[in-house]
Order: sequence, then C-alpha cells, then structure tokens
Amino acid sequence: MKKQIVVVLGMHRSGTSVLANSLVRLGAYPGRNLMPGDSANPRGYWEDINLVALNETILKRLNQRWQSIDNPLLNRCEHFLPLLEEEFLARAIQLLKEHLQAADTVLIKDPRICVLLPFWKLAFERLGVEVKYVLALRNPLNSAQSLLKRDLIELEQGVKLWAYYTLMAIAQLNAPLLISSYDSLLGNPTQELHRLALFVGSNATVTEWSPDELTYLDATLRHHHQDGQKLEGLLGKEHIVVRMYQTLLDAANSDTWMPGDEVRKLSLRFANPLAYDLGYRGSENVENYAQVFIDTGEGFSEHQSQRSNFQGRYRLEISLVNQGPVEHYRLDPGLSCCLAIVHQAVFEHEGLPLPYEIIGGNYQVRLADRVFLFENDDPQIVYRLNGQPVSRAVFRISVFPLDEFAYTLLNSLKMKQIEELNSALSGLERENAELNERIRLHEATIEEWRLASEEKQLSLEENRLALEKWQRLAGENKQLAEEQKLEAEIFIEALDERKATYAGAKQALFRSVMRIARIIGHPRRSWRIASDKRRLKPLFNEYYYLYHNKDLREGPFDLLEQFTIAGWKEGRSPSPKIHMESLLRDNPNCVLNPLLTAKNKTIKEVILHVGLHKTGTSSIQESLYLEKNNQLLESKGILYPRSIAANHSVAFFSLFSEYPESYHMNIKKGLSEAEVGFANREYVRILLDELQKREGDKLVISGEDISKLSANGLIKLREFIHSVSSRDLNIRVVVYVRHPMKWAISAIQERIRNGVTGKTAWGEIDTELNGLFQKRIQKFVDVFGSDCTSVYSFEQALDHPQGIVGHFLSNLDIKSDTLERLRIIRSNESLSLIAADLISYLNDRVPLTVDGRLNPDHREQEFALLHKVRGPAFDVPPEYKERISAQASGDIRWLSERFAIHYSNMEISSLPPAIVLTDEAVEDIRAASSQMSEPLKSILFEYVNQRLPGARAHS
Repeated sequence: MKKQIVVVLGMHRSGTSVLANSLVRLGAYPGRNLMPGDSANPRGYWEDINLVALNETILKRLNQRWQSIDNPLLNRCEHFLPLLEEEFLARAIQLLKEHLQAADTVLIKDPRICVLLPFWKLAFERLGVEVKYVLALRNPLNSAQSLLKRDLIELEQGVKLWAYYTLMAIAQLNAPLLISSYDSLLGNPTQELHRLALFVGSNATVTEWSPDELTYLDATLRHHHQDGQKLEGLLGKEHIVVRMYQTLLDAANSDTWMPGDEVRKLSLRFANPLAYDLGYRGSENVENYAQVFIDTGEGFSEHQSQRSNFQGRYRLEISLVNQGPVEHYRLDPGLSCCLAIVHQAVFEHEGLPLPYEIIGGNYQVRLADRVFLFENDDPQIVYRLNGQPVSRAVFRISVFPLDEFAYTLLNSLKMKQIEELNSALSGLERENAELNERIRLHEATIEEWRLASEEKQLSLEENRLALEKWQRLAGENKQLAEEQKLEAEIFIEALDERKATYAGAKQALFRSVMRIARIIGHPRRSWRIASDKRRLKPLFNEYYYLYHNKDLREGPFDLLEQFTIAGWKEGRSPSPKIHMESLLRDNPNCVLNPLLTAKNKTIKEVILHVGLHKTGTSSIQESLYLEKNNQLLESKGILYPRSIAANHSVAFFSLFSEYPESYHMNIKKGLSEAEVGFANREYVRILLDELQKREGDKLVISGEDISKLSANGLIKLREFIHSVSSRDLNIRVVVYVRHPMKWAISAIQERIRNGVTGKTAWGEIDTELNGLFQKRIQKFVDVFGSDCTSVYSFEQALDHPQGIVGHFLSNLDIKSDTLERLRIIRSNESLSLIAADLISYLNDRVPLTVDGRLNPDHREQEFALLHKVRGPAFDVPPEYKERISAQASGDIRWLSERFAIHYSNMEISSLPPAIVLTDEAVEDIRAASSQMSEPLKSILFEYVNQRLPGARAHS
C-alpha cells in the first residue's frame, strides 16, 4: 500500500482533537509520543510532542507565538523558507520517516501547522508521499469562547485568531481539501465518519459501528454552542469572518471534498478583505528591485548592469550570462536600509565553479558571507574575481526592511553563530585535555625509567650493559616527550590565538547588539526599574505569570523584573484580576506602564494653547509659570505644569513627533537618539507625578511648536490627554494669529536669534509662508473639531488691559480682580536692525552646528549680549515684503472667511532699510565685546570695519 500522510488543519479549540481521534479510529497512525490530555481536553490532543516542540521552535525563530496574528498577505514562513529549510528541515523529515516506518497512513496534527504550512509542504515533497488535508471547522464564536475560558483571550481577539489560522491554512493549499464541521461530527457522526473514510481511503465500515464505538463523540463535552445567528448578531451579516465561515460551512455540508483549484480561488476571495479586517491596510508588497553591476576593468556603470524585481516582497534570483574576464561584481540588494541574506552566490565558467572573495561593501554588520545589515540608503556588496572569465553568475537573495522583526532575526542568527563558536571551542578544549593527559603519561614513564636507572646503578658493574640500554631508551623517550611538549606548547599558543579571536568576535558582537539596542530604544535605568518593581510587587502573582507564559519557564531570571521592563508592553497579565491587553488597548499611546500611572480625575477640561509663533506665547508661558502666579491660578482651578520647562514645546513636540531626534531643541542639547527616548519617558513620568499631586478642573498646556506636529502626532497627543484624565473631558484648542507681514518680520529675527543667518532665515520663511496659517490651524480643526478650536487676532488681544496674557486668561473665566493681582511678564522683545545684521554675520562665521553637532565655539550667552544693541527697529527690504504679501494673500482670505479675522494689505515703502551705527549702538557693542572671548571679539570688530562705512571713527 502506498504511504500517505493525513494532515489535520484548523484553529485551536475548533474540534481538531475530536477530528484527529476519528481519523485514528479510521486507521491513521498518530505516533507513540503523544501529548496527554488535561482538564481542557480530557480525551487527549493526538499531537506528537516532538512535532509540537519543533513548531514552537520555528515560531520562536520567526519571533512569533501560537497566539500571534501577522499579516496573512505577507506569510513570513514562506519568505524565510530558505533559512528554515537549512536549520529545521532535516529534523522534520526524520520525524516523519519514523512515523512512516510504523504505518502506511500517518496522522499529523498541530494547529500551528496552519501558519507553518509552507515549511511542512516542503518536507512532504522531499519525502515524496501522498498528502491529504482535512480542515476542522467550528463556529468562530464557539472557538473564541473556548479560548477565553482556557487562555483568557478576549472574544474579539479569539475570532480574529480563528480567521487568521483558517485563512493561512487554505491560502497555502493547492490540493484537495475535506472540510469537516464540528457540529456535524457530533450531531450526525455516522455520515461524517463515512465522508472521512472515503476521503482518506479507509476500509473501515462505519455504518456497522456499534453505539459503544461512538461514545467518544460525546456532545456533552461541547461547552460552548452558539449558532450562526449569534455570530451574525455580534459581527454583522456582511462581516468578512461571517461570510468566510458560512462559505466553508456550505462546503462542509456537501457530500464531497473541494478540489485544489477551488481551494485556491476561495483563499484569494477572502485574503485581502480579511487582511484589512485584521488591521493590515493594504498589500505589503513594495515596489523594489536589486541590481548587479559588472566591472570588466573599467569600473562599474549602468550599461553593464542588470536589475530584477523582487518575487513577492523579499525573495529574488538574478542570473547573468557574460563572456570575457571580470574583475568585480557589485550586488546592490535594495534601495534603502535593509537586512540582506545571500542564500547563493555562484560564479561559473563553462560549468566549473570559480573562486571569489567579498572585498567590501557599505554594510554595518556581516555574519560569515551570508547575512548583511545595511543602515544606509545605498546597500552594496562587492565580489572580486581577479579577471577570471565568467560565463554564468547567479545570485539568490532575500531582503527585509529594518523593522523590529529584522533585528530580532539578526540577533537570532548571531546567537546561533556564537553557539557554533562555543561548540568549536569546546572541541579544542577537549583535544587540549587529551594532549595534556598524554604528556602526563610520558612524564610518568620517564620518571619510572629514572627510578629504574638509579636502582641499576647499585650493581653498575653487573648491569652496565643493561644500564646503557636503559639510558639510551630514557634519552629517546625524553626527546620524544620534549617533542610532544613542544607540540603541546604550539597547540596551546594556537588555542590562545583562537580564544583571542573568539573574544574579539564576542566584543564585536556586543558592539553590534548595543548599536541595535540604541536603534530600538535605550533601557530604563536600574534605579527606576527597582522603584517600579517595588510598586508593582503587590499586584504580581509569580505562579500565575509563569503558568500563562510558557516561553519564560526556561529561566532562570527575575520574572517581576521581566514584567516591569518588557512584559507589560507585550500584554502579559501579572495576575488573574488584571488583564494587561485591555489596559493597553484603553491606553494605546502610553509610554509608561498603565499600572504605574494614576489618572487625575479632577481635570474636566484641557486648554491646548499652540501659539502660533510670534504671538506672545513666551509672555503667556512665563507669566503662568511664575510661582506666585501659578499658585494663585491653581486656587482658581487652573493648573499649569511646573515640573517641565515653562514652554511645553520641548516636552510635547519631542513626545509626539515622528522624528524627535531631529527636533532642533534636542540637537541644541546634544542628545543622542537613545537619550531622547529616555528624556521623553522622564517627561511623562514627572508630568504624571505632578498631576497626581495637584487638583484643578482646567489643565493648560502651552507650546507653539505643538502647531508643527503632524495630524498623526496630534491624534497621539489627544489620546495621551485622555489617558491621564478621562475619556469624557473636553479639549479646547486656543490659537493666536497676527498679520502675516508682521509675523514674517518677527519670525526672521527670531530665527536669527536662534542661530541662523538672515539669508537662511528668509529662505525658510519664504518656503513656509505659502498657506502656513491654514496648514497649521486646519489639522487642529480636523483632529479636535471646529467647535473646540478657537482662533483669535493677536493685534486685538493686545488691546486687553493686561495684554495678551489677560486676554488668554479671561477666556478661561478668570475675573479682572484676579488678573490685576498677577505679575505679567513680557519677553522676546524685538531686535534692532543693526543687532540682527550683526548676529547674522556672527552666525555665518561661527555656525550653531557643524556636521550635525553643536559647535562648542558658538556660545549662546555671548551672542545674547548683542540682543539689546539699540538702533532702528528690524525690517526687511521692499522686495521681501512684496513677496510676503503675494505668499500670504491666501491665508488672509482664509482667515477672513473662516474665522472673521480681517487683515488688509500693508503699505510697502520703496526705500530699503539702512543700517546706521549710532552712538548708542557703539556704546552697546563696546559693552558687549568686553565680556566676549577674543576670537568672537575679533569677528565683531571685523564686522564693524567691513560692513559699516565710517565706523572706524566711532570705534
């Protein structure tokens, strides 16, 4: 009889065990080393323990668990098949061979096979056996309820797992499939068993089975039984999961099985809609290609190259045919940062392989000649052929983007390499021990011969001939021992060199891991971890945590510390009373453990003051931050945080920007990417600590850089605000605008003040100004709503008796008597024309940054001395004003139509502003220069002499 394998597919808790039990009774062999039953499945799982362990290992290599949901369109198992084939295929084939030796029909059952089917299909093909697939079908709602009871997985997540496993099972099949309904198997067992027997070719006569033989199909074991209407009521009749289940149920209720082409069509029908429902908003395929350049002695060029698009997303094979000598090949595996795995690089001439070596490339990490990590946008690998004639070259590669999964895979491969090095080192140590033992035996022999020689000397005359013989043998053995000892010393030196090489490799690996750690995020400091552990310990049940997290049982390590650092982020629950995944879902943008953050329930409204820039924001911020003002406002129910800087821009823009490491304030502070991540977590921690200690019904957040956040950043900010208080609080956005002409003039001098030249400042403003107000304000309307967004004229606000600060607070219901008690601070006064020109000149000669790093010669305290140089007010040339008027016309019209703020075009003088060195300016410059360093002072005098005619007389 021909050998065959029957594979049971289906989601956990979907009736796969009772289906496997039925197939065993029909003659299929499940193996001897089966997983025993338990309270969740008292009649057994019918799963081979070794097969389940192998599947768990493969999932771990793919950085997944059985309850993980990945993009079904991506199918990581298929893309990583070459690596899995190399590491695990031999084990899988050996396991299957052992089963096939025991029986002609073998049963393979483990729900994880649904996700790993490409790997097992390859094993089946290598064995050349016939394979038949049976899918266990159960109502998704019943399966989800069973998962909730056994594994505390929520119903919604359980339904998604059912859909993901079921789609992955049918999407990877192009073979006949029998779908067996769990309800039919329990409700009409004889008919369903007859279908199974016909499909697998069993000779069992099911119709003649006695009732006792069917007692294993006990309907009382079915604890969750909901019909299709309950599922439709939960999800909706047209939901993709409902439609897929009903389609499969119709196929299960037919008398036959589905042919392979029908299975394929069915999977294509549901793949994209279900991927969308699982949260993957489109195909993962990215248009990309790899390119191979050929150097025949004249360097690399486009006309001597060949490019090829990727098959799917990652895998690619390029074949080239070339006649003549080749110096080098250059493989460009992608267009951006990536992790490249070269499965095969073959060079041949007339069918014979040619030697080559990798001589370079711009990779940051390299494992052997196969795995390369590129952290740049132009990845390259260069192969040297030394002018050999090449008739054929083949490259087979896989390329992956640099996401967390790619780094996890790279670490896994590195750890595997370390294990191989450790294994080799252990072998060398064993050989060294054997050699030392041989030396010891030789030395012992020499000692015996020496003692024997001394005894022979007592009768020298009688035994002279024998003594000479023994002395000769002793000399020969001593020489042999010295040779062996010399060999041992050479071997030990080689071993020491090998140990040094291993130590160097280990250090290089450590540096690579630390580089990856800096990319992913810096760990929290040990004192903070210890503090958090003390706060979490009363909530932590070590036995519960270990029972429900089997991957942590291999220890030893501190389980509480694992939960404190990473477990809460992974959704691991610390005790039966706390469901971490629900907490994370309620706080989607939390950067701290929700168990460590208590909400301030007194806050009923958050006022988000977002500028715009140059509208008196510094005066509002510093006035509200002043301690006495802050205490007075708190007594009126208004909270203004003082645990962070007065200007909240730094904290909130850094927290919710897509690229906080590029934020100019973080650059000014000289913070690395890892330090920015730590600073962000500290912002959240100290802000939450402060809010827990204070009471008020209104919280004010003020930062003009918040207006630069993207719409996604504002959504994250909105969710953060709700997370620290409550979902039903009101968020009100307050925006001040000023005439675009005055705004542009003020913004130019502000940027000069912040370290750029006047020319650069004008270029930035000219680029930003077109539609600036509409771009900055509209996204707040989109995210928070037009009813919650208030826009005021800065010029009209200045008419308030207490200026811009009084106008802002009066809109927060602060009475005039309270406003009169406040100390109003006015800051960021305008620069004079000569001060702006002088600072711009110094910024050009001594720039703020050099090669992306802070310039130590640019000392802000010295530049600040020039801010108060007196003279005519700062202005810009007429052509600049005409350009500003043209750029701002759209914003002026939009503000008038949308917010009834009316600005007219300002008159433009035809005369350009003139820089005049007055006596007051000379006095101010002389006073400032007395406190400057000599290099900056010399540049200051150079400016006065070159830019201002007649200035020498003043100086």
